[in-house]
Amino acid sequence: MIKNICIYSVLFFLSSFALVQEFSQDELDKDFLNSLPDSIKNDVISEISAAKEEKLEENYRPSTKLRKSKTIRDFQNFLDEKADENKNMDERFGSKFFKTLQSTFSPVNEPNFDPNYILDFGDVISVNIIGSSESQEDVEVMRDGSIFLPSIGKIYIGGLRLSEVKKVVSSKVNEKFIGAEAFISLSDVRDIQILVTGESYSPGIYTLSGGSNALHALVMSGGISENGSYRKIDIKRDGIIIKTIDVYKAFIFGDQDYNYRLNSGDVLYVNQASKLVRISGGVNRPGLYELTSDENFDDLIRFANGFSYNSKKEKIYYESIVKPAGYKKELNHSEFVDIDLEMFDSIHVNQNVIRTVSIDGAVERPGIYKISDTETLTSIINRAGGYKQNAYPFGGILSRQTVKDIQKRQIELEYNSLLKKLVTSIITAQNLGQTSSGSGGMESVVFMLEQLKQFKPDGRVITEFNLNKIKSSPKDTTLLREDDQIFIPEMSNNVLVIGEVESSGSYPFNDKHSVSDYINQAGGIDQLGDDQYAVLVQPNGISQKIDFGISLKQNSYEIYPGSIIFVERDFEPQGISYASVIAPVISSIAVSLASLNTITNN
Repeated sequence: MIKNICIYSVLFFLSSFALVQEFSQDELDKDFLNSLPDSIKNDVISEISAAKEEKLEENYRPSTKLRKSKTIRDFQNFLDEKADENKNMDERFGSKFFKTLQSTFSPVNEPNFDPNYILDFGDVISVNIIGSSESQEDVEVMRDGSIFLPSIGKIYIGGLRLSEVKKVVSSKVNEKFIGAEAFISLSDVRDIQILVTGESYSPGIYTLSGGSNALHALVMSGGISENGSYRKIDIKRDGIIIKTIDVYKAFIFGDQDYNYRLNSGDVLYVNQASKLVRISGGVNRPGLYELTSDENFDDLIRFANGFSYNSKKEKIYYESIVKPAGYKKELNHSEFVDIDLEMFDSIHVNQNVIRTVSIDGAVERPGIYKISDTETLTSIINRAGGYKQNAYPFGGILSRQTVKDIQKRQIELEYNSLLKKLVTSIITAQNLGQTSSGSGGMESVVFMLEQLKQFKPDGRVITEFNLNKIKSSPKDTTLLREDDQIFIPEMSNNVLVIGEVESSGSYPFNDKHSVSDYINQAGGIDQLGDDQYAVLVQPNGISQKIDFGISLKQNSYEIYPGSIIFVERDFEPQGISYASVIAPVISSIAVSLASLNTITNN
């Protein structure tokens, strides 16, 4: 079996090598590739590599077993991606505390515990005597609870608080030495062993410092499991529950209910959670919360840090999977008084969606504004104080993210289509023994690829900015959407002439000038330009193709201040419309120039 696999592997390698050699024998036109812009050159090389792989796959068809294996891997990758997206959806409130708390509780400096610290076997105290007799001793508490001072003898301090130990030792020193004074401090603390069990993330026996509390022990054991209770953690000593900890008191309200010092041999038992309820939507801290048997909706809202400012208390969606046949209902805040929440209930508080738009340029109060669902372009302009005296509403720009996304996808499709045509031309030229640069139309395709590569979508929505027209014709009203960007340029008295002309630039507006007049001002069409067509982009974003043979004679177009005249190149390579490819680029230039004009004039 192994022998057969080796043979098949060698045959596959040899066939693959032969196919790669077939491509490499016809070497690419390196001079042509080096003449390309770096970004386009890399894309061309990648596309040629992809073509090689497709050719390889056509000649070698993998077995069903291998294809199935790849399918399984792809499906597993899909599952992993979905898991990453949803990994935080069911996270319990409080679990993050155990992920972020320090992993060790060893003191950075010498121990400095409060006066209530109870001393026991293994603790070390420092006794410093000054006065008629002076000495300094570090003494350890023995198993019988005593310490031994050479000048005094045994003193029993086990089970006493640190404050009490100071009084006892000082009294003994005063009895022995007249005029002497004793200073006592905790020099070192004992280790204790704690059993953490129940619904702990990692139950077991843990060694902690003598000053540790229940929260320390929980952190050392990795926290609480998914089914564990944050509200009922028992501390058992000699088989008796001496304290029940509720860590919500610390996590939510900052109370130190957990700050109960443990003794060696104590058991920390994490009970199972009995009522977990999810709340989402219009609250300040959505999450999965644990309620005790006597807690209900108001307590849940308190844990979630209250309703958010945009919540709709009259529309709260309640769902239960525990009640018979399920239970779904829309309630208001007051109706939850009669609802007994149960395990795995779910509550969603509806909320008003807060949307924002920005308005900039020649308005009185530019900035970011919150809008309602029915906010219009007219109302936001009025809220911004209206137009300034030098505003040019006809050149107003409304940019929208969804339109940007559409433009981006369309340009990517155009770019990839042109790229494939270019690679096909290169491979065809190789097969014919020609150089790539000699292939017809290839230079023009490269030019268009470069233009598309530099394109940045503007997301412009063609709409009416004349407030008087909108008022008289409500159908022209434009509803705003989240993150819309509005820009009102200042008045421009120029017309921009670009493209294949001798001297691209901005020329003074003249209402009597035609397209030809402006082109003549720019030195006329250069040798690469198309003397039959041009593109006219009006300040409002509308563009039209100008036919020099028809439109100029009929004078069926108008030029406004701020317009752009673009002279095309004289080619239609391989059935590709140059105007259709370049039009979005020109529109984007128009938006950029309008913005730049206002910035320059300020």
